[in-house]
Amino acid sequence: MFDLLIIIVFLIRKNFKKPLIILRLIQEVVVCHTFVSILIERSIADNLRQKRAPIEMKGKSFTLQIDENSGALKSITMNGKTHALRQSFKYYLPDSGVKNVEDSGSYHFCPNGTAHDLGPSKLVSKFSSGSAHEIHQQFSDYITQTVRTYEDEDYIEFDWIVGPVPIVNNVGKEIVTRFETDLKNEKVFYTDANGRQMVKRMFNTKSVGCTGSNNVITGNWYPIYSRIFIRDEKEGKCFSI
Repeated sequence: MFDLLIIIVFLIRKNFKKPLIILRLIQEVVVCHTFVSILIERSIADNLRQKRAPIEMKGKSFTLQIDENSGALKSITMNGKTHALRQSFKYYLPDSGVKNVEDSGSYHFCPNGTAHDLGPSKLVSKFSSGSAHEIHQQFSDYITQTVRTYEDEDYIEFDWIVGPVPIVNNVGKEIVTRFETDLKNEKVFYTDANGRQMVKRMFNTKSVGCTGSNNVITGNWYPIYSRIFIRDEKEGKCFSI
């Protein structure tokens, strides 16, 4: 606004003998000022939308926070303390067809390189009825997910639909979902053994699971029958899937 006032004063002094021209120029500046005001108001409104409180989905002993704009998981609050909790969908390209490199199978995961992002999530809709809460998310043209919580249950339900997976140049995709938390598990995790007992595992940066591959992900990939979890010993909390 300060710059606009300087322009008006300068034009009046320079064109003192031409009031019609001055009036027209002043009107144009006023129109510009109105346009700037609209832009500022819209910017403030956009910032307010971005700072809106997250969607809260309550469980029996926790509250799940969801980003209002993207529908992405943000955090979870338990016993008065909030922990980061994020989820994404990604894909790996297979090593299929590469000479002397093993293909993926029922017990082997043999990707070609690191995971690729499938893009950010999109909030499609949200719904609450009594003690049940759910949101619908979309991650791509072929991946959708529903997240549910129940106020009388101590778990979060993830119900996803994947497919049909597009095939380009006769190459498919290995679709995965990744959860990230701020729990300090010191590279230790636990998986079930045929659903009978839990086995302690340690992430091994030197382990390679597929013949001809140098990808450490393959050596730290385990078939899961019922659950897998990580534990923060100091916090006394665990994250289980």
